[in-house]
Amino acid sequence: MDLIHKKLVSDLKEHFKDNELNDIIDERVAKKLEDVNLDIKSSGHYRNDSRNIDDEKRCQARLWNDHCEGRCKNKKRKEGLCLRHSNMLLEKGSLEFGTICEDKPTRNKDGKRLSWYEGVTTIDDHITLLREENKKRILHYIIYHMSKTDSS
Repeated sequence: MDLIHKKLVSDLKEHFKDNELNDIIDERVAKKLEDVNLDIKSSGHYRNDSRNIDDEKRCQARLWNDHCEGRCKNKKRKEGLCLRHSNMLLEKGSLEFGTICEDKPTRNKDGKRLSWYEGVTTIDDHITLLREENKKRILHYIIYHMSKTDSS
């Protein structure tokens, strides 16, 4: 909701370009959005993990963390990785997002381009990134369903 709130306020202030209206815009938008529930749950996001493990003792595995990059918060066991990531490396031969010592991967295991949020500094950048990702999903969805229809 915070992103939507900030974007709405920013757009209104840009539209009216009147400093005397800024406080009114802030107040009215906050009042209107009070009863609107637009919260996006962040369960599963590691950036909110409250465990405090010294960096020297933490696993070196990089996590996706919903575009924000994270680092595994488990204690490392062997070769700089926790038991979970050691087993993953043993079973699959690699870690999907590598380690924090390596460059960030540009593609995932399926070849899809990964969009990391580094360099996203403004609300507009964030919204543009989300819009671009959704365009790709919608396009893939349309193409898939058109091919299903054409083959029927």
